[in-house]
Amino acid sequence: MGTKAGDIIKGARAKPWRVLPLPGLFTLTLGHVALIMSILIGAALRLVGLGRNSFWTDELYVVWEGRQPLDVLFNPMLHVQHPPGYRLALHIWMGVGTAETWIRLLPALAGIALIPVAWALAKTLWPEHESAAGLAALFVATSPFLLHYSQDATNYSWTTIWVALSALLLINAWRKDRGWLWAAWAVSLAVTSYSYYYTIFPIMLEAGAAICVGLWGMRLKHEGAARRLLHAALAVVVALILYSPWAVVLMLNRDAIQSPLFPLYWDGYPVVWIPQLLVGFPNDIFWQSPWGLYLGWAIFLVGTGYLLLRITLRRTRGTMYALAVFLWGLASILGAYIAQRLTAPPPDVADWVRFAAFAAPALLLGIAALLAKLRPPFKVIAVGVWLLLAVVQWQGELAAPPRQDWRGVYSTLSAQAKHGDALLAFTAFHAGAAAAYYPLPVHFRTKSAAANL
Repeated sequence: MGTKAGDIIKGARAKPWRVLPLPGLFTLTLGHVALIMSILIGAALRLVGLGRNSFWTDELYVVWEGRQPLDVLFNPMLHVQHPPGYRLALHIWMGVGTAETWIRLLPALAGIALIPVAWALAKTLWPEHESAAGLAALFVATSPFLLHYSQDATNYSWTTIWVALSALLLINAWRKDRGWLWAAWAVSLAVTSYSYYYTIFPIMLEAGAAICVGLWGMRLKHEGAARRLLHAALAVVVALILYSPWAVVLMLNRDAIQSPLFPLYWDGYPVVWIPQLLVGFPNDIFWQSPWGLYLGWAIFLVGTGYLLLRITLRRTRGTMYALAVFLWGLASILGAYIAQRLTAPPPDVADWVRFAAFAAPALLLGIAALLAKLRPPFKVIAVGVWLLLAVVQWQGELAAPPRQDWRGVYSTLSAQAKHGDALLAFTAFHAGAAAAYYPLPVHFRTKSAAANL
């Protein structure tokens, strides 16, 4: 009797403490708990305050474009900088409602969906480090930069989820070599391409990685390498076929793609892009101060150097994956930066880090992989510093005045304007975009008012 009781106690002690069995459902681990908590936190941060501010100018342009009939929406001259994918999604979405909160809910849901995708990416790349997936989910959920664009009606949150999802699908398709996974990767490549032109940079990285891994595997005579390389090539062909209708439209409308090229030049903006992508674009508490820039670049450079050293000494697969993720983020940033500098004249170039928004998850994944290797006390300190920094950024975002309060402007006009008043056409182009969503009072459209303009 005593022996049997001892065996029971011994078996109970041997049971992993990280696992909580749920009969009839699934085995819930601490990793799943971390994912659920991150999704809840990320959803709360993204859904609260969606309608706090009125649409700003870029959002108004996107909403106006999304409200166009399909024949206009698929005209490349509607917006030469963006393909029609997100506009089409928004067009369908606005078939249900056109309130500010409802329209912003689409990018917010994309931002929420990015959390489990980042978790799955980290879990797939670094299964030997359980905390990497939880840290990746937490960083994406609490990222001030990603949070900001999850509450913005423009296409950057939508684009970011598709770039990350295509990377996840490629990894799983290569490992499992299932037809439906290759088909899903092909569709994700096409949707990504329809979302934003600059996604060509991560797409090229994915295709290049598949080719390099396939050729290396064939050289080492790995079983199935040639077959996987063929499947990857077929998936790319399918993606090109899906994108070909838009390519034909562009070729038939050459004015939409003809852009003068300007001499490539260097300015200081890339220096702040990595810190901005890590800690947030709208607030300058961190990335405009020297210590913030030094710290942001120190994290990136020390992390990259550490990974290179680890690869040189040990060549572990997880370390190579971490370095590849860092390079994914860096190449996406440099690609967007160079493309923007070649297509925009110097006086018009601004700090458009949002054009490289899809690089943010890669940077956060790389940092999660680095922190997962630390001892628990250092890991807790690093996460605490991150959360403290994120709270400071959120507070600045919530306390900041609206970027452009068109709702307030037109509400004031509607309340105080009198018959015959003239509207001063300051920034007339932007005011026209605002008037397409926030209508002018009726008496501004009278003949007497027009005569006074």
